Amino acid sequence: YWSCPRNDPFYSEAFLSEAPVNQLIVEKLSGLLARTGTVRISEKIIAEWNELYGDKKIQKVNVETVKMKTTQCKYKPIKDSKLASKGIIEIPEKILLTLDISKGELVMVKPVIE
Repeated sequence: YWSCPRNDPFYSEAFLSEAPVNQLIVEKLSGLLARTGTVRISEKIIAEWNELYGDKKIQKVNVETVKMKTTQCKYKPIKDSKLASKGIIEIPEKILLTLDISKGELVMVKPVIE
């Protein structure tokens, strides 16, 4: 068993290379203000990413289905406090069609680190 010391210059690179993956249940995002290319996820998850990556920019997320279809899109926090803590991702219809998924399915979401 070998551990990499935190002051090792390779530690941060190795650590940052694999972004955390969150498994979330799909909810359809609809309404007049729903942007077609933007998903909504929990503020708690966004806060965890910001804490983990500090000053790195996270403007997009990768959304991957169990069928291995992937898309990259912008994200915003979920506004409805009842939904925010339920482990869901709100996805607009256009992205649902692109990924060939529907409400209730499981997707993997991870930040795109810039």
